[in-house]
Amino acid sequence: MFDSDRNDGKYICSRKRSFGSGASAVTKAEMTAEIEELRARAERAEAALERVHEEQEKTPWSDVVMASSDPDCPYRSLIDNLDALILFIDRHAAICYANGYAAEFIGLERDDLQQMPVRDLLDGTVVPGPEHDETIEALLVEPEMPRVDEVDMLRSDGTEACISWASRPVRDAEGDLLGVVAIGTDISARREAERQRVRYQESLRSMASELVLAEERQRRSIATRIHEEVSQNLAYAKLRVGALNGAVEGDGCSERIEEINDLLDDAIAGTRALAFELSPPLLHELGFPEAVEWLAEQFEDRHEIDCEVAGRSSASLPHAVGVTLFRAVGELLSNIVEHSGASEAQITIEQSNGSVVVRVTDDGRGFDADEPLERREVGEGFGLFSIRERLDYLGGDMSIRSGPLLGTEVTLTAPVNGSGG
Repeated sequence: MFDSDRNDGKYICSRKRSFGSGASAVTKAEMTAEIEELRARAERAEAALERVHEEQEKTPWSDVVMASSDPDCPYRSLIDNLDALILFIDRHAAICYANGYAAEFIGLERDDLQQMPVRDLLDGTVVPGPEHDETIEALLVEPEMPRVDEVDMLRSDGTEACISWASRPVRDAEGDLLGVVAIGTDISARREAERQRVRYQESLRSMASELVLAEERQRRSIATRIHEEVSQNLAYAKLRVGALNGAVEGDGCSERIEEINDLLDDAIAGTRALAFELSPPLLHELGFPEAVEWLAEQFEDRHEIDCEVAGRSSASLPHAVGVTLFRAVGELLSNIVEHSGASEAQITIEQSNGSVVVRVTDDGRGFDADEPLERREVGEGFGLFSIRERLDYLGGDMSIRSGPLLGTEVTLTAPVNGSGG
């Protein structure tokens, strides 16, 4: 089975000689003798190679494979002690060799496996189910093509295992197909680890989305308390102070009362603005586009960066989608202030194929968008990573186009009817 370019057991070697200062001289006769010896060894090696090729051409491939069962075969111990299923399959799709691990896994003696049709073996070992027959047909198609397949199979004790099969064709000197060597590796542990990783990632996405909604609920609760308790008490205090204006006499009393009134006015305005910023009523009462327009106005006023809102979505977004997009846009605007050095920004809202698409662009310095967010330093790019995970949980996506001195465009996509999970 294995081609071996070996000579008759002697290995070519030459004596090391040094030339120059302090080196012993080599006579012409010695050099001639060594050359003749090397030539003779090369001729013996070529003759051995010719014999190997002749044996491979004359001997049936199944006989060559079965020779690996010979105790003198140098590969027998290696093959039998590998923790992998090794099968040699002839061109008639029958098994002509199986190593010890394969026989133990399948639960048959080697003699029972010899000449067993591969289809019969697969029929009894591939896990039963709706795709049982399709899996077998897929494994048997195009044997001349190297391929790798992952197959759920039954061990001899009835338990299931995921086997990764790597198969390659074996050909003779003329290129005719002799058979296929198939090597199966048990990757059950790796697959289960992958499943656990996927479940863990899904839990993290769910947690990220739930945190946003929980934060929004807390923001709304705080904003309501500020409005109903703090703002109303300040307004009542203003009325009471105003009533003192005509009742109190004395030097400077009126001016002091007016000063207190002004301070109360500022406090009332500040608490109302704080409540609005914590949880904009527009987001919950009028919808996402109106809330974004308010957000852009606040962004312009505070940071003196022009911010235009273009387009809008006519669809009524689910609460989770609207809140997630609104907070994501707010975070992107904060990034523009902190990192981009931009003078202009634009927010575009569109609706396409059952999804709402929001683009936030700026004319800032940009960054290398090709670097994966996961490879950045701890804490760097966490906001973008968090936005992507939250959108992914909702069934949406985030893409970034940017480059040094080219500005940045971040596109957020979320399903109009998405609610997470």
